[in-house]
Amino acid sequence: MEAQVKGQSILAVKTYIEKKFGDGALPKIIQKMPANEAQTLLKTIIPASWQPEKAFVSLLEAIELLYGDKSYKVSKDIGLSSARENISRFYKIFIHFGDPAFVISRAGRVWSQIHNTGEMTGEKLSNNSAAARVRGYALANKAFCAYLTGYMTGILEMSGANKISVQETKCVLSGGDCCEFTATWE
Repeated sequence: MEAQVKGQSILAVKTYIEKKFGDGALPKIIQKMPANEAQTLLKTIIPASWQPEKAFVSLLEAIELLYGDKSYKVSKDIGLSSARENISRFYKIFIHFGDPAFVISRAGRVWSQIHNTGEMTGEKLSNNSAAARVRGYALANKAFCAYLTGYMTGILEMSGANKISVQETKCVLSGGDCCEFTATWE
């Protein structure tokens, strides 16, 4: 089965590109992508449609290539922006204001609505910490892991958390059995 992502994820990144880098940035980014993946971005994308996940991941990688500095801060910022846009529009029901750990414990439900590959599980560690783990995701790479760090930050922000810190504490790219994101907040 081909890895797929909901169109809303690609659209949120395109919105970020326009706001952050201007109208002329997307064509430059598309030129840095493999032709097959670039074609996805040139067609009309409906938020609820399934799109090739390779196009989404290639988009993040191309943005990092053009605008990043090898720290993947851009992908993290894209994740934060995407969470703010997509959760508030499509998944508000999953946000439980005032209980950030609860929200992370339910992260798998949102994951399965957006991605058709991999599984995310969440665990409350304490009243002000939680962990989310992604296993079996077909296209893991550094840009996507940074994106998830930002996305998790955005989810926690929307649930009322303050002074949020999200760190990737395990990664399949470094030999881990999963990509694990540990969050703390006040």
